[in-house]
Amino acid sequence: MKTQIIDEAREAAQQEARKVMEQAQLSIQQERKQAELQFRNEVSALAVDIATKVVRGEMADEKAQSVCGQSAGRYGKTKLN
Repeated sequence: MKTQIIDEAREAAQQEARKVMEQAQLSIQQERKQAELQFRNEVSALAVDIATKVVRGEMADEKAQSVCGQSAGRYGKTKLN
């Protein structure tokens, strides 16, 4: 009788431990997925920021080159002396 009660308690404790472990594993998986998603979002945002800066820089360079080209064109047409 005593050993039966101990065995039943042991089995119940093992089942509870398995439940806790399964819940912990699920929680870890969910948190990992959430962290991966957040990481992807941050990387995407950084990529967009970098691309924006590059494009703005290229547009500024093109505008500067255009202005220089127009100025050079004007001076090239003017005769010195």
